[in-house]
Amino acid sequence: MVARAYYVPVQIVVLDILAKYPCVKEDDLIEVLKLDQKQLRQSLSYLKKDKLIKSLQKMEKLEETVDAKQRIRMVHYYYINYKAFVNAVKYKLDQMREKIENEARKIQGRTAYTCSNCEHEFSDLDVGDLIQPDGDLRYSNSITSVDAGASL
Repeated sequence: MVARAYYVPVQIVVLDILAKYPCVKEDDLIEVLKLDQKQLRQSLSYLKKDKLIKSLQKMEKLEETVDAKQRIRMVHYYYINYKAFVNAVKYKLDQMREKIENEARKIQGRTAYTCSNCEHEFSDLDVGDLIQPDGDLRYSNSITSVDAGASL
């Protein structure tokens, strides 16, 4: 699953559980993961912020007490909204692609080698033409060697 690349193990396990079961009560997650409510909600809120999961709150009746009053409490249910999940993954992959392209442009545009005589600049791709049989780097129009001065 794509989540393994971006999230911590607790969040990965939560996503695995939600992928297996369509809708899970918060109490069940606490029981299965052996986490306290605060830790679980912190992980769930991070996943909700990234729009991988959705939550649903319902008012549910508890068992009747001795004095015959019914108690009601808020229960949280969590589920994966697959349409939003796919869009979030596409967005993350697009961000990663843009980051890689920007780094490649920075590396491609820099001059890695400079001729010490005529100050002619060469990129990493030109190194094959600069290598002489004796292993030295020399520019064909110059007698002096080429210095490896990576200026970023």
